[in-house]
Amino acid sequence: MATRLAGGDDVVFDPEARRFTWVDPETGQTSGMRWFLREGWGNVAHYGTGEVLMHAPAATILLPVLDPADLEVRLRMTSPSPVALALSVNGHAVGSWRVESEEGEQAFRIPARYLVRGDNLVTVTSADGSAGARLREIRYRLMPAA
Repeated sequence: MATRLAGGDDVVFDPEARRFTWVDPETGQTSGMRWFLREGWGNVAHYGTGEVLMHAPAATILLPVLDPADLEVRLRMTSPSPVALALSVNGHAVGSWRVESEEGEQAFRIPARYLVRGDNLVTVTSADGSAGARLREIRYRLMPAA
């Protein structure tokens, strides 16, 4: 994924498209693991098959980076009740937005100086400490050269 991102491809993590199956009948291998989900999404979110929802006030998503560069992150999320969410990358605040029951998309710029080569942590935090917001999609892409 880091190589695809560095090459200019959009990297999309779509929980609906990635549902864990123990064994793929065609290949005999496991597939669909939601490996990009880290803390806050539930005990074994990476093995999930249902909706991806925050089980804690903060939930983390992996951002693999080969060469740090300015990136854009786009999140599609919903929440059963309106909630203010904040986004940070490796502990650096990136921005905040309001999520409601209707699906909406929010885009943020991640400066290269916030990133490291390897695994970076993108954290979504609920301003009021609530859980329950649902992740529909996260998309990373290189920012166009100015």
